[in-house]
Amino acid sequence: MAYRTHSKKDPDESLTNNKEQNVQISTPSIHPKFAFNKNALSEKYKLKLKDAELKFVVAGSHSFNSLENARILTLIQTSIEIGANFGLVDVQDIFYGRKTIHEEALLKFTQYTTQIRSLLDEPIQQHCLAGTDDIWTDDLMKRSYLDFTVFFVNYAYELKHTILSFGDTPITTDQGSNMIKALSLTDEARYSCLAHRTNTVLETAWENVKILNAEFKMFCTSVSNLRTYCQQSGGIQFKLPKTLKSSSGTRPWRSYFLIHNSLHQSYESLLIILRERGEQHRILQIDPQLLHEISTFMEKFSLIFDNLVFSNQLTLQNVIPSYYRMSEYCIIDNKRKNSIINLLKVQIAKELIEKYLTSTTQLHWIATYLDPTFKDLFVIDKSYLLEQKKSIKDEDPFATIRAVRGTVSSTTVSANSFTDEIGRQLQIYERTLYELPEDSNPLIFWSDQQNVLPILSKIAKSVFVIQASSAESERHFSIAGQVVTEQRSQLEPECLESLVVLKEVYLNKTWPK
Repeated sequence: MAYRTHSKKDPDESLTNNKEQNVQISTPSIHPKFAFNKNALSEKYKLKLKDAELKFVVAGSHSFNSLENARILTLIQTSIEIGANFGLVDVQDIFYGRKTIHEEALLKFTQYTTQIRSLLDEPIQQHCLAGTDDIWTDDLMKRSYLDFTVFFVNYAYELKHTILSFGDTPITTDQGSNMIKALSLTDEARYSCLAHRTNTVLETAWENVKILNAEFKMFCTSVSNLRTYCQQSGGIQFKLPKTLKSSSGTRPWRSYFLIHNSLHQSYESLLIILRERGEQHRILQIDPQLLHEISTFMEKFSLIFDNLVFSNQLTLQNVIPSYYRMSEYCIIDNKRKNSIINLLKVQIAKELIEKYLTSTTQLHWIATYLDPTFKDLFVIDKSYLLEQKKSIKDEDPFATIRAVRGTVSSTTVSANSFTDEIGRQLQIYERTLYELPEDSNPLIFWSDQQNVLPILSKIAKSVFVIQASSAESERHFSIAGQVVTEQRSQLEPECLESLVVLKEVYLNKTWPK
């Protein structure tokens, strides 16, 4: 049985996906050029520049890292180039103010959306377009915002995404009643966010075990109280090898691992600190062995989430293998039948069936089958394999097939010959052994198969564009939360929309020219 549910990591154990969105600049890596390349300046200007930078930090409550931010350096470099060309000028004579840049943001947003709409013509015609959406309410003005992120596969079989509302598409959302009701009134096909469903599985199982086992309930209460104490008490967090994490409001699915792992990593240091304060009773109620076991157990699920929430990689084919992998994690250890970990495993396995598996569709199975590295997963159930292949041949589940029928050449004279051709291509795909690395991109594979398996290649484009989760919309609301601050609470919705979209555009390196 083939599985691939662990994300690829680079040598320093950091997840390698979506590096463009990691906008924080690491100080150590760029420190030398800020420390030593000042020889061109006289002592007078060195002092003057340092004083001006310090005033920028102090007066604006900016972080020290903001001085090394690539965006502000670009702005300053542009000003230097202007000075080099025009000589000494007054900044008031060349710098634009808030009104002009406000208008520029709206104009750039309009330029980008116009550019994207034209770019989407081909994916729409080929039915290679899907979306995710979510609703967010800011804490200050209590205004609600709808995020709609479009994913599309272009002619080169490359997965792209952008924030935009556009046309009828398959949409991935969470279980919010407002989203479900809204989409029930339209023609869009709605798919459940499997990251949220997995989180619901863990959350429900967690609460069930707290009811069944008093020791586990006490453990959870003690962990929560300790986190609260450390966050409210000064002088603790910065002394720990790993800061104690809190739950995530926008991405709760990683909280179970992050909370317990951070506490496990800092347990010994925290015990020493609390003893010095006479507060050791707060941590002695937490069994370190159970903490270690839960941290290790939850880490496995955290890796599952990573494969469901990527935005620049395909995710739909990971849904079914993730179910089997998580079920495998929940195999009972017979040597410790009454352990808390076994209780968690029993409850998670039950909720996986009731909440996760029931949220999957035939399309998730087809996506798995169309990933050549997962094709052998179907050996577990030959009858189900036949059912999925029959659905591709007979039920015509994809709009792409209907489009092909409408434009097919005169050599294809009937629906029967079309169905026969799909069957022939399925046989070729089924019988051929493909030697591919486990982390290969299925879209690249199907791009290479366009001449051999043209119909299946078109179907694959339509299937793999659909997202397994709505995590990308969640990420956009994290950006929106950074934009809507107390000082910017009066920002009109149109400007907020343009700023959030343009930040996404900048991170994706698709800034309109």
